[in-house]
Amino acid sequence: MRWDHAQTNTLDLSLASLRSYSPIHIQYLQNMGIGATLAVSLIHKGKLWGMIVAHHYSPRHVPYFTRFAAHLQAIFLSSQIDVRQIADEFE
Repeated sequence: MRWDHAQTNTLDLSLASLRSYSPIHIQYLQNMGIGATLAVSLIHKGKLWGMIVAHHYSPRHVPYFTRFAAHLQAIFLSSQIDVRQIADEFE
């Protein structure tokens, strides 16, 4: 069996809800004594606009419905970006 890199497709994880952090970021968190992190992306017009991030000093499991609630909050906040920008321009 021959492995040909030219024929392989890359895996797009941009819409994945569970992803790993980079080793550099993990080291950064360890240096701060952080044991758990929850990050939710704020997507505006198809691009990363910001993030909601929560840390805890001890390891934690965040239940599915809590993660889902954070995801819904991110969707709502993302939908309000244009509204806020237009209101700022109007003032």
